[in-house]
Amino acid sequence: METSNNPRPAQYFNENQIRRVRIILQHFEEDLRLALHWLDRNPDEGYLYRRKLVLSEDLREKARQSILQGLEEVRRLAETLDFEPESENAARIILGHLSIDWENLSGLHARDLKGFGAVHPNLPHILDEPAERLSQIAMELTHLFIRGPIEINDPDSSPGQETR
Repeated sequence: METSNNPRPAQYFNENQIRRVRIILQHFEEDLRLALHWLDRNPDEGYLYRRKLVLSEDLREKARQSILQGLEEVRRLAETLDFEPESENAARIILGHLSIDWENLSGLHARDLKGFGAVHPNLPHILDEPAERLSQIAMELTHLFIRGPIEINDPDSSPGQETR
């Protein structure tokens, strides 16, 4: 229970300051959790990339301890400032990435590579059609993810459930 002699720490901030503090803490927490994920995961491999965290077991353990300490500090400060978790629809993140991918893929034609040097006459036959298909897939996915809910009121709500 709050009294005038014992104000909540969040009262010392204006709205913009508290928003700034929250954003910084959230980004740091996300980065810590990503680092922890990489410490524990197997190599990540795709058709065009291979990622692996290369650290000795000793360094992994030191990093893990620092990460856990950082997460605990974030938790304590969030609790002190009465920050509650905010639900976020991951479709927005995916949509942002796919929109950029669509734009990049739309410009992936042999004629657009002339700025990087001479283009072989056979290159349009190799590149343009697959690039167009990839661009179309990115656009279709963008349309699918844009149909999802704008906001999440209930983190356990069904995918596609409107909560606008």
